[in-house]
Amino acid sequence: MKYLGWLIVILTPWYSAQAIPPPDIILSTLQSVLQVLGVITAFLTIMIFNAFKDQF
Repeated sequence: MKYLGWLIVILTPWYSAQAIPPPDIILSTLQSVLQVLGVITAFLTIMIFNAFKDQF
């Protein structure tokens, strides 16, 4: 499951670059990648917090 996020992060800009997109598509791709990274970071934060919640 954790590899799926990295696959999306790696493949999304690569597929976009195949078409030589205009800058607005590059920006929207970057935004999408940042959103994916944000979701992954939030998910990992929740998982880590749940793993150590007995110590808090």
